[in-house]
Amino acid sequence: MQCEHCNYANYEDILYCKRCGAPLPVLVPYHPTIEDYISPPESQYRLPIQFEQTIYYTSITSSSTTNSPSTFNIVRALFFFVITIPLTSFGVFSTFSSFGSDTRTVSIASLVVISFSSGSIFLFVRTRHHRPRLHWGSFLYAFFGATIAACMAFCIEVATLTEGTSTQIGTAIACGILTCYGLTLEGIALW
Repeated sequence: MQCEHCNYANYEDILYCKRCGAPLPVLVPYHPTIEDYISPPESQYRLPIQFEQTIYYTSITSSSTTNSPSTFNIVRALFFFVITIPLTSFGVFSTFSSFGSDTRTVSIASLVVISFSSGSIFLFVRTRHHRPRLHWGSFLYAFFGATIAACMAFCIEVATLTEGTSTQIGTAIACGILTCYGLTLEGIALW
């Protein structure tokens, strides 16, 4: 049955519209005592005024608390901008510069660093309002785990290469490890 008030298609066996609560035409002959026993249902779309005010008040307080940054979010932002972006940018620039110090290589390295830093900042701005999955304890565990893994990678590189980081390939590998460490820390800060 189609509601004459809101044009909503209802089932045939109901007496009131599910959307607006308006009475639907009755398919049985009218009997005056039927109206005494049937009361209109509460519409699922209209709430009592007092309940609407409570929801409105709750939504205002919850939105004001989610917009205020917590201490952990401030620490994560400082960690991201002060430690991870400079560390990763230095690693990327040093990796490119280890292959040569001519103008072309330095300009390509600078372009890559600028585009990478811009992309990282854009990613941080896009994800700044999401709820962090890592809390203080897991954030510190992830940070220390990444630091230990980077130190182990440096130790393995020094142990396996005969001249260590004094060669061009050794320097490139060391800078690559530093870049991967910075990228891991960025992921931890964004997660």
